[in-house]
Amino acid sequence: MTNIEYFFLKVHLTEHKKTLNLPHLINFAANYFNMPAEFFIKQHTRKREIVDARTVLVGYLKFQCNLTLYKIAEIMGFDHSSAHCAGKRCKDVKEISKVYVVFCKEYNNLINQMI
Repeated sequence: MTNIEYFFLKVHLTEHKKTLNLPHLINFAANYFNMPAEFFIKQHTRKREIVDARTVLVGYLKFQCNLTLYKIAEIMGFDHSSAHCAGKRCKDVKEISKVYVVFCKEYNNLINQMI
C-alpha cells in the first residue's frame, strides 16, 4: 500500500454511521499510547509496549470497524495471520483487554463529540 492510498483510505464505523480517516485513528492511538504514529505502521519490532499498542489498534480495526484480516494486515504492514493473532490477543490477554476496552470507550466518545 502506498502512502497516498494509506492517507486516503476510509474506515466505515458501523456503530456511528460515520466515515473516518484512518490517519485520525492512528494519531489518536499514538497520543493515547504516547508513542510516534510510525510505530503503528510497518514497524517490525518485538518491544512489548509497541506490540501491545498495535494489538489494541488491530483489535479496534477488527471488532469495531469490521475490517477484514487481509485489509488490516495491508494497513499495518504484516500478514493476515499476524492480524488474526493480534485480534485474538486483544480479547484473550487480560492486561491488553482492559486497555482495549478503555481505548474503545475513549475513541468512541471522541467520535460522538465530533458528530
